[in-house]
Amino acid sequence: MHPALTRILKLDEYKARGTTLITIFPAILIASIFYSNYNYFDWNKILYIVIGGCIGGFLGAIIMKKIPKFYLALIFDIFLIGASIKNII
Repeated sequence: MHPALTRILKLDEYKARGTTLITIFPAILIASIFYSNYNYFDWNKILYIVIGGCIGGFLGAIIMKKIPKFYLALIFDIFLIGASIKNII
């Protein structure tokens, strides 16, 4: 979704990231309800993961504003290429 927002809709890196996050939230919420109904959660670890995710999201948002848009896009592209190669292998 992020590449489409930046390349087709011409959103800047910051708005594309924010838009992506807020757009996937409803899907995550609905999927979580279904996963919970089937008891697919490890409830003993969720609190630790949520705390880590909140801290990481907070720090990531602060750090992201300090990285120039060009380098932010470059880092994201490298990450996508690496994830794609990992999925192929």
